[in-house]
Amino acid sequence: MDPDLGIISIIDGIIRIYMKKLIIKNDILRTKSEMVNSVEEANQIIKELQESIKEIPNSIGLAAIQIRIPKKVAYIKTGKEPLILINPELIEKEDEFVFIDESCLSLPGEFYRTKRYENIVIKNHIIEDNQLKERKEAYYFNPNDINAGDGLICIAVQHELDHFDGVLINSYNIKFEPIKKEAKIGRNEQCPCNSGKKYKKCCGK
Repeated sequence: MDPDLGIISIIDGIIRIYMKKLIIKNDILRTKSEMVNSVEEANQIIKELQESIKEIPNSIGLAAIQIRIPKKVAYIKTGKEPLILINPELIEKEDEFVFIDESCLSLPGEFYRTKRYENIVIKNHIIEDNQLKERKEAYYFNPNDINAGDGLICIAVQHELDHFDGVLINSYNIKFEPIKKEAKIGRNEQCPCNSGKKYKKCCGK
């Protein structure tokens, strides 16, 4: 047997083990999550989320409910230190827009248009001195720069907040119709439908 194929087989087996924890298209995902009540409980859930998400390819964020734990804890990859959400609450939101092609680990291969906000402020909790301490955090998304990593964190936070409320991306059911304008739109200009994409890759196809 080719050694490389053996390694691939082992890695695939590990991924399958963790994917078994991940809930796919199950009504459990519609369950509203509850707040965690202690640092010990939060740490245990964070550990399980960390172990699960690191083995799932192309993952960005994971909510506890997705691994059958109905608690308000989520783990988001940021490229630096992970962002941990513990009992978060959305307290401010501005500039609503439609986000195009949002996906979810629990709905593999599916993409939906969702209602999101460019600016949000949440009341999150961090673990400090073995206590859960409240902290305000602000996140910003620029629809004109959909590849910006920091901006996508803003979308990921809103995605996880939905999970805590039992809301999935397929709940929005936002219908999309191309916007037509009399004035000619350059193919490299931003599409007027506010998708954040260039016209040639959106309504101008």
